Amino acid sequence: MLDGIGKIVEGYNSVLSAIQNNRAIEINILEKKIESNKVQNLIKVAKQEKVDIKIIKNKSDWKFNKTEYVAS
Repeated sequence: MLDGIGKIVEGYNSVLSAIQNNRAIEINILEKKIESNKVQNLIKVAKQEKVDIKIIKNKSDWKFNKTEYVAS
């Protein structure tokens, strides 16, 4: 397992860098942002790098939603 796996990364440039440097195993994308050019690019790069892509209907459905997730 790579150092850093399991940590949450947010923001286009950070996520893109994580994917390109083999430090991402999954990306989560909000369904309402799917048409964004930046999101489409992330999806393209993630597919090329064989990173799992999960589409989330709304932020409250995300397993790491701040209201439900407490790090131990």
